[in-house]
Amino acid sequence: MDLKSARSAFACLRFLLTSAVRHNTPPAIFEAELQQLGLPKEHSAGLCRTLGEFSERLQDFLNSQSLSVNELEDVHCVPSETLPDCVNLRLGIKNEIINGLPQKTEHSVTIHKSQLPILIKELKSARDVVEKLT
Repeated sequence: MDLKSARSAFACLRFLLTSAVRHNTPPAIFEAELQQLGLPKEHSAGLCRTLGEFSERLQDFLNSQSLSVNELEDVHCVPSETLPDCVNLRLGIKNEIINGLPQKTEHSVTIHKSQLPILIKELKSARDVVEKLT
């Protein structure tokens, strides 16, 4: 098996197991679904044993990682040099997924000064929702 095939197989297994854990799929149903997809009975049984043994640890791991993608790291606000009534926002994003890999990125946004209080209010509201989830 070449490297590309191994990565594809691993990604498929990861998707199947994380989906089963996220949706609290019982092992018997998971096994039946895998067999309907054409996976041999022995392989389905092995994945179900893995799901049964590690589902709690996988659930804990998924919960700890659930809000870490595209995490806002920092914000810089400066007056626009070209537009008099606008401000430039530089948003630093941690763990933005690009080509399947988490990377640190920076995005620039120009908005009118009158829109800034609305944006701040919306961001605070979003932060409150996220804090309730964690």
